[in-house]
Formats: sequence, structure tokens, C-alpha cells
Amino acid sequence: MEAAILNIILEVQPKSMGVEDLGCSSGQNSLTAVSQIMHKVVTASQKIGLPIPELRVSLNDLPGNDFNEIFKSLLELYKNVKNDYGFEGRYIWGLPGSFYGNLFPAHSLHSVHSSSSLHWLSQTKSTALH
Repeated sequence: MEAAILNIILEVQPKSMGVEDLGCSSGQNSLTAVSQIMHKVVTASQKIGLPIPELRVSLNDLPGNDFNEIFKSLLELYKNVKNDYGFEGRYIWGLPGSFYGNLFPAHSLHSVHSSSSLHWLSQTKSTALH
């Protein structure tokens, strides 16, 4: 992940970077990956001397997920990111829906993370992946 983010920052030099967590879960565990990705983006940007892009982070899970628990945890994440990096350019929202269909417009994401949802790909028809 670190090499991929460094490559995106170096090659694309986005002013705004789209990040997705598919199958984000609920509660504090859901923000662990997002926090790590934010750290890697800030570190990579500083390493090569480029401005830190603002981060547009989508947290996706099925509509039954309790996004309220995630949203309650965001203030602590925002505070930690500001204290650790002096960085406030982050926008995080929940996006309920199945990742078997289209969730995002074309060319809107730079990085996609999934800890547990990829094992469900065996349940989809091959046409949905094309």
C-alpha cells in the first residue's frame, strides 16, 4: 500500500485524492485502515516534498451497517490527524450499498481498500466484474 500511495502522489500529484474502504465494518475498527492510509498519504507527500492532497474518503458497507457508530468515531480521528500532522484536509462519509454495482463515478478514486469484502466476490456473476 505504501508503494502504491507513493506512486500515486508522485505520478498523479492529485490535489484531491479519492480513497475508498469497501466493507468498512462498524465502530472504531472501521477507521483503522483509513487512519493508516491517511498516515501513508501524509508521509509520502512530505517525503517527496509535494503538498498533501485533500482526502475524500468513502466508507462503504451494506445499508444494514450502523454508520452512526462510525460517525461518532470521526471526531477523534479528525483530532488525531490534526494533532499528528497539522492536517485538516479530509472529508469522510458513509456510502451504503453493494460493491457489486457502481458506487462511484469514473476516475473518482485513487485508492481502494478492503479487509474482508473480497471473499464475497465469488458470489457475483462474472459480468458484474467487467
